[in-house]
Amino acid sequence: MKQISKILGALGLFLVVVAVLGVLITREFSLLYQIMAFVGLGLGFFYVYTHIDDITALLFSRSVRYSSLALLLTALCLVVLVLINFIVSRHPVRYDATRDKLFGLSPQTIQVLEGLEETIQVTTFFDEESAAEQKFKDLIDAYKLHTDKLSVTFVDPYRNPTAVRQFDVKTADTVVLTLGGREKKVTDISEQELTNAIISLTRKTGKTVCFLTGHGEKSVEDYEREGLSEAKTALEKQSFTVESVRLYETRTVPEDCSVLVVPGPTQPLMDREREILDGWLDTGGRMVFMIDPGADPSLAEYLGTWGFKLENDLVVDLVARDFMGDYASPICVAAGGHKITDPLMQVPISFPVSRSVEKMESIPHHGWLVFLMRTGNNAWGEMELRGVLEGKGQEGGVPEFDEGVDVPGPVNLAAIATYPVAAGEDSSDEDTPAPEKPEEAMIAVFGDSDFVSNAYFRATMNSELFLNTVAYLAREEDLVSIRPRESKAEPLSLTRAQAAFVGYMSLLVLPGVPFCLGLYVYFRKRHL
Repeated sequence: MKQISKILGALGLFLVVVAVLGVLITREFSLLYQIMAFVGLGLGFFYVYTHIDDITALLFSRSVRYSSLALLLTALCLVVLVLINFIVSRHPVRYDATRDKLFGLSPQTIQVLEGLEETIQVTTFFDEESAAEQKFKDLIDAYKLHTDKLSVTFVDPYRNPTAVRQFDVKTADTVVLTLGGREKKVTDISEQELTNAIISLTRKTGKTVCFLTGHGEKSVEDYEREGLSEAKTALEKQSFTVESVRLYETRTVPEDCSVLVVPGPTQPLMDREREILDGWLDTGGRMVFMIDPGADPSLAEYLGTWGFKLENDLVVDLVARDFMGDYASPICVAAGGHKITDPLMQVPISFPVSRSVEKMESIPHHGWLVFLMRTGNNAWGEMELRGVLEGKGQEGGVPEFDEGVDVPGPVNLAAIATYPVAAGEDSSDEDTPAPEKPEEAMIAVFGDSDFVSNAYFRATMNSELFLNTVAYLAREEDLVSIRPRESKAEPLSLTRAQAAFVGYMSLLVLPGVPFCLGLYVYFRKRHL
C-alpha cells in the first residue's frame, strides 16, 4: 500500500507543478488547471495519510532540526535580499564606468528631461531583431529614470502598415516623437539625436542666431578648417535658426535676431554700422565678439566704448607648449562665477592664437563685467606681437616675459558685460498696452575666433563654451550645460610582446594556477 501511495504522491506533486506553471505561462486558471491542481492536492493528502508515522518521526529527528535551522537562515537571507531589491527598484541608481560615459546620460539630457512639463508620445518602428531596438530600449530606460513624461509605444511596421502611413515613416528603425501637433523623426538612435529632438519639440518659438559678415569674418557656410559650418550645425541641432547678416545691406539688425555673432573680423566697422549696433544694444540686444590678435585696432577701440580693454598682444603659455606643442595655444579654465562656465569648471579649453581681454577702470552705461576664461600663472600677454609671430630676437623663437611691458598672468581671454536697459514710457492711451520692458543688453567678448572654427570646434570643450554662451545670451538658460558627446570607437592596439603576454596569461597561467592547486590538495589529502 505504501509503495502505491509513493507513486500516487509523486504523480500528485507532478500535477500541482504542471498546473502552477500553466497558470504562470497563460495567466489563466482554466478548468483543466483547476482539475489538475485539485487531483494533485488530493493525491498529496493521500500520501501524507498513509505515511503519517514516517513523517512524524522524521520531523522530530536530529537531522530535521538542523535542516530546519539552515532553512530558517536561508529564508531570512532571502527576505533581506527581497527587501534590498524592493528598495533598489523604488530608488534606482545607475553608474557608468566607461570613459566616454557610453551608458550614462549627459548633464544637458538630464536637465532637459527634468524640465519636461508635457508628456511626449514616443512611437518606434523597428525591424524584427534590429540591433537599434535594443539600443533604444537601453537608452529610453535611462531617460525614464529622470522623467515620467515619456510615453513609449512599440509598433511592428509589418503588422501595422496603417501606423507607418500615418507617421509617414520612410526608413527602418525610426523613432517618432510628437508633442502638441509637432513631430520629430529620429533615425540615428543615439542620445545626442534623441535629446535634440526633445529640445526641438519643447521650444515654443525658435530663436535666430545671426552671424555678421562683410568685414573678413569667418563664414558659417565655409566647410574648410577656418569655417564655422560645425558651429552652425551644432546650433541648428539645438533648435536655433542660423543666418548671415550684412548690416550695410539690411541697415538694421533683423527683428528676429536673438544673438548677433561677430566671428573674427579683420576689417573695421563702418560708422553707420557702429550706430546700428549701439542702437540695438540700447534696446536690449545681445552680441558675441571674437577678436583675434592683429585685427584692426578700431575694433578694440569700439569695444572699449562698452568697457572692454583689448591689448594688441599675443597670449603666450610655455606650459601649453609641453602639452599642446605650441606656446601660442594657451590652456584656459573657467574663471568661475557665471552660469555660462559653471558646467565647465576645471575643464581645460585651448584658445589657439589669442589675445587678452581685460576691463576698463569703469564700465559705461552702468554695466558690470564678469570674466569667463583665464590662463594659468605661467602665461602672459606678449606685447611684441610682430617679433613673436616672426620668431625674431628669441632663442628658438620662444618669447620671454618682459616685466613692465608684457601683460602678466593669469591672463583673461573671455568676458561678458551686462548693461541695464531703461524701461520705455507708459502709454497715455488706456486702450494701448504699455510696451514690454526691455531686458538687459549683453556683450560677450573672446580674444580668439579660431576656437570655434571647424578645426578646433570639437576639441576639448570648445563647442560647449560657444553653445553655452549663445544659449545664455538667447535667453535659453535651460540649454546651458554639457551636451551629449558622440562616442568614438577606439580599438585596442597591442605590441607583439603585449599580445604574447596576454596569450600566455589566458592560455597557461590562469588555467594552470587552479589546476596546480587542485593537484596539491589531492596529494596532500592522500598523505593525511
